[in-house]
Amino acid sequence: GDLAEMIVFSSNLSVSQRQAVEFYLENKWGLTSSIPAPSSFTAARPFMRPFVPVDISGCVMWLDAADSTAYTLSGSNVTAWRDKSPNSTVLTLSNGSGGSTIVTTFNGRPVIQFSNSCFFNATYSYPLATRSIFFVVAEVVHANYRGLVNFANTTGQSDFNTSNGYTITSTNVTGSPVEFAQNAGNGGFSYFYPVAGTLNVPFSLYEDVTSNTAASIFVNGSNVFSTTTSVTPATSTGFTVAGRGGQPSSGTLAVAEVLLFNRTVTPAERQQVETYMVNKWGLRGSTPSNHPARLA
Repeated sequence: GDLAEMIVFSSNLSVSQRQAVEFYLENKWGLTSSIPAPSSFTAARPFMRPFVPVDISGCVMWLDAADSTAYTLSGSNVTAWRDKSPNSTVLTLSNGSGGSTIVTTFNGRPVIQFSNSCFFNATYSYPLATRSIFFVVAEVVHANYRGLVNFANTTGQSDFNTSNGYTITSTNVTGSPVEFAQNAGNGGFSYFYPVAGTLNVPFSLYEDVTSNTAASIFVNGSNVFSTTTSVTPATSTGFTVAGRGGQPSSGTLAVAEVLLFNRTVTPAERQQVETYMVNKWGLRGSTPSNHPARLA
């Protein structure tokens, strides 16, 4: 007869050791169909699922307009929006029940459109000194200082003050119609469309990745501005979407998704989140030509 392979051990093998040798020999010599089923060594298809933001540690807020299970509706109006991170923070509608409507207008997915000066907010502690913020928004109808994503308390605290913070304006951030402003003294930070804006600003992914005094701004995966400030921001006590400092602002805004991380993400993590968001919301073509999203 023919001999393919023989293995001799100088001691007795345990059951698991014997099965491991069997698995090696049967797979090597094409005898896997002879393995009794079920067996701890029979091959199983690995579990695989798409990346989600909470796969990266430190995700403390995930607002996803594409997930209908994450908000409460009154007719077609959204009255509450639940955070999908482990924190499960619920943002509630303020300043009018008829101004936040689900509309399917972007890449075949629902977005929340805010009008009538309404906004969502919640009491929320967030460390602005080590932050990573991502949001996909679009301006539908322009108005002065339309708030996007803002941090301040929920009782009308100023969300920015250039006398003790800094402002990154649309005039010195190439390719961004959004302004970023920090109030270092009271934990305020604001992202908003400025007075001199453009109607119908298209959906874009905006990002702020900051470590203490070093802030970097990205738009659709491109680093459009970096700065070192003289102040370290404080911790906010409130969080607002589509308003400013717990107060309304005018204009019509569409919000697709918002992500907050309570730490400064690494460049690799940032690009992973960017790839997830631009592919989900149809913005891949707006990323740099060498961005990993182009290969996804």
